[in-house]
Amino acid sequence: MTMTDDRTAVETVEAQTVPAGFTMPAGTFRNLLAGALVAAGDDRGLPVLCAVRLEWAEGGPVTVASTDRYRLAVGECKPDGSVDVAGSGGVLIDRKDVVELVKVLPRPTVKRGSTAPFVTLTVSDGVATVELTEWRGGAVAWSRRVVLVVADFPRFRSLIPSEFGEVEGFACNPGFL
Repeated sequence: MTMTDDRTAVETVEAQTVPAGFTMPAGTFRNLLAGALVAAGDDRGLPVLCAVRLEWAEGGPVTVASTDRYRLAVGECKPDGSVDVAGSGGVLIDRKDVVELVKVLPRPTVKRGSTAPFVTLTVSDGVATVELTEWRGGAVAWSRRVVLVVADFPRFRSLIPSEFGEVEGFACNPGFL
């Protein structure tokens, strides 16, 4: 409450901000991270290339990208009934933290009558929080806090063609097959 000049009490309402992040099935998130590890570098002299980039936007896909200068891995999960995106953002998570997340996240399973666990990632103050719930909106089974890498990830979208045309033929050396 705030007192004004005429001594009347005025309530100050703080703007409630929803932390940026997303919720998706844990198996899908694990597969995205595991796919990105293929191209994540391990040269500590280039810390940006030893990280995995996660990007999301309201109504858009969750994108995961990594590169080591020679390989580029990009994965997307388009929003559907199982993926919820709040706000927009992007983070860089160090390779060693991604490896730890892949180890602890459950593999995707398809069992009749079972519910898939969900992962919620939220970002605030340079730290990403990853929470696992046994079902959407359930109690948190475990939570991990990950310190983010502060750097600019290389621009990779221009390397991926937006349109793919027909290929009439191609040549290959059968000795390599």
